[in-house]
Amino acid sequence: MDPICGVDTVPLRPGSATSLTARNYHNAKTPIIRKPVHKDFSGYVPMPLISDHPSIRTETQSASRLKPSQPPQETKLSNWMIQWHSPILMLSLMFFGILGMAFHHTYNRILDGNPVDDPQWPQRLGTALAVFAQMCLSASIQHAYTQLVWLSVKQQSYEIRTLNALFSICYSPTNFLNPKLYREAMLSVIIASLVWLVPLCSIVAPASLTSISGLLNSNMTCNISTLDFQRENGYNAENINAPGQASALFSLDPNDNLTFYYNSPSMDLKRFFELASLSDSGFLKLPNPCQSGSNCSYNYSFDGPSYNCQERADFANSTSLNKSMLIPTGEWLYLSPSQTLEDPYGRPDLWLDMTADNETDIGTFFEEPSLWIGYVDNTTERLDVDASAAWYYRMEPHVFECILYNATYNYTMTFINGDMNIGSLAVYPVSPLLSAGSTMPPTDPNYEAFSAYHAVGFLYRRALSGNMSQTSDHGLQDYAISNSAIQEIPGLLDPDTQAPLPDFPSRVERQFSNIILSLAADLNLYSQVNITTQCPTSTIVLKWKYKPFWLVLTYFLAASATILAVGVGLHSFRENGYSADTSFGTFLTTTRNPTLDRLSQGYCLGQANLPQEFTGQRLRFGQVSCLKTSSSKETLNHVAFGLPDETTSIILGENYA
Repeated sequence: MDPICGVDTVPLRPGSATSLTARNYHNAKTPIIRKPVHKDFSGYVPMPLISDHPSIRTETQSASRLKPSQPPQETKLSNWMIQWHSPILMLSLMFFGILGMAFHHTYNRILDGNPVDDPQWPQRLGTALAVFAQMCLSASIQHAYTQLVWLSVKQQSYEIRTLNALFSICYSPTNFLNPKLYREAMLSVIIASLVWLVPLCSIVAPASLTSISGLLNSNMTCNISTLDFQRENGYNAENINAPGQASALFSLDPNDNLTFYYNSPSMDLKRFFELASLSDSGFLKLPNPCQSGSNCSYNYSFDGPSYNCQERADFANSTSLNKSMLIPTGEWLYLSPSQTLEDPYGRPDLWLDMTADNETDIGTFFEEPSLWIGYVDNTTERLDVDASAAWYYRMEPHVFECILYNATYNYTMTFINGDMNIGSLAVYPVSPLLSAGSTMPPTDPNYEAFSAYHAVGFLYRRALSGNMSQTSDHGLQDYAISNSAIQEIPGLLDPDTQAPLPDFPSRVERQFSNIILSLAADLNLYSQVNITTQCPTSTIVLKWKYKPFWLVLTYFLAASATILAVGVGLHSFRENGYSADTSFGTFLTTTRNPTLDRLSQGYCLGQANLPQEFTGQRLRFGQVSCLKTSSSKETLNHVAFGLPDETTSIILGENYA
């Protein structure tokens, strides 16, 4: 009889009554069976069992020969206890996996926007964090799955092929092809699929952190070019003849008392004024203070001349010009006279009439001429006139006066890829260059700076002087006839109609300011200076770019799935009542059933591709038999895999042998 539930042992040969006990198993000489003979399950030739070896005796027989001094052997009982290390390991793996994901996200956030010093190791470290997190989460899910599988096999029976799939699906994805898994163990399939899906997060990890071209911002000291018109003071004929001396903005004439007075704009100023006034970009390019391969910008201010324009009712101090000469009552589209007579060099005509009585006033400025401009604004408003009318659209004549001021220039200069851009330019008029009733004699300490302002203003007045006429806005006469150099200056007139552009007075002011600022590009001028200032600098470098959306999304889904799986695992721990695993020892202890011994006759090698009649047999994990203890008449239940009709449900807390 078998010690478990009194089942008869299978004889090795007819007449044999021996069986195997654990005590004398190691001394047994097991015959080598090279070719087992077996038939189907309805009738087969019994295979020799190791328990039938002649040298083996049953435990009952051995116990009957115990000496009186030896106590009877106690039967060991199963231990209902959840081993603390198994659930803690499952929770720890989940914790470290989520922590690794958080570290990966934080690490990428730290790298975001920083220069790429090493393009390889940050990516490797990020990938390592991702793989570590996914390994931990996958292992945590696998622990939870193990508890769920053991709970499932207690609740219902499965075919052996389905049990094979359940216990190996975490290692072989081909087990997902078993259709009965989806019908009988859907929850187990879902949890097992997470073991395979969670590691796919590593596909997203490398793509979330890339390198792009960006700007590295820093502060540095730049050597910039600007203007200081006060340097003109003290500049005289002696400076002109000095070796390597830069040019002033004006030319000087000596007086009898060895003082010098204004003669004309200097040749360098006239040359550079032409370049600046004809520039399509508005500004001539200043020297680039940025380091090679970098962009930079700086803010600066200086004092210089500026025209301040105001609307007037009519031309002043003139009997020959008036507003009625402008379209539509007149023929002038544009008109700019010189109200104070000057010679072709910007010297007042008064100086030409100097005599011995008033020669002491030669070189003295008594007033600074204003820039007077009359122009016509085409409102594009259609008039209700007949076809014979000269003007189909309403024309508005305007007259304004521009006075030369001492002003402060504030500007922001930016150099991007070597190209200069004016970020902002603000001009603040302070006071007229020469107020009414004031004079500027050659002996004044600021005479040279005044002369520089006057020279630039004169060149601008001369460039805008002249007129443009037009007799009609339609037909053969819808064009302007120009007698002015204003057409050569971009940004003031419409290139198609030659009419003054809207907001014309402001354009006149801005054009003059652009010319003044462009003078800083002429390194031959005495007023041009190089100074050092702080420059925000940006260099084009490779920078890390972190796109967190897909990484955070996949990590969130993976963490959420793991938390749900661990919740299922904790529930399975509670329902099972102990910690289960899928080790060899577990299968050894859960398959101790004589029915399984007889069922597995001929397959003891563990070969693959077992026949359908074997793998199709349904088994369940439950109570299969009873056992009488050796110390008493008490009967104990035994738990193992068995046929559905010989197993019952396991009772939590019950004593099992």
